[in-house]
Amino acid sequence: MDAVPGFAPEDTYVPTDDMSQIADPGLQDLYRFWRNKCSGSQLPKRSDIDPVAIPRAILPAVVLWNVAGHASGAWDFVVRLAGTAIEEFYCMSLRGKRLNDIFPKELAKVMAGSWTKAARDQCPQLAVHQNLYGVGPRLKAELIILPISSDGTIVDYLLTARAVPGGLRASGKRGTASTLPVVS
Repeated sequence: MDAVPGFAPEDTYVPTDDMSQIADPGLQDLYRFWRNKCSGSQLPKRSDIDPVAIPRAILPAVVLWNVAGHASGAWDFVVRLAGTAIEEFYCMSLRGKRLNDIFPKELAKVMAGSWTKAARDQCPQLAVHQNLYGVGPRLKAELIILPISSDGTIVDYLLTARAVPGGLRASGKRGTASTLPVVS
């Protein structure tokens, strides 16, 4: 695993397009849900993704992102909807926030690389990361990045979900102590 610039060597973010490496059962279910919505070589359409049909165990950890700005060559990712557990973890509403509004600049840049690949190449991505938040115990997590399209061909949404074995405690801002759901 390569270190993320600005983080200690044990703080990593490693993307892959090998979806067979998904370890978390909740993320496996979400990936299967997404694959079942694909029509041949076409991506799932936004209208195919009914939040009620998303596997319940992972739903609170799901975020739907708008993909924007790619005409200029620079990709941008903006939260459209976020699950309750994710918003509780960050102790704020994420709607309208960009990737670099949520994560430190260097980390957002590294993350944007795998997110751009998912959008540009129209292929799902998996990232394994460890202790991205710089506090608390060394946490290892998985993040799945699934492209979605309005017309079945051009990616204009990404569906993401994060899973942490044993759950992930809220960041502590505003005094909360909630956890992401245990989905493994």
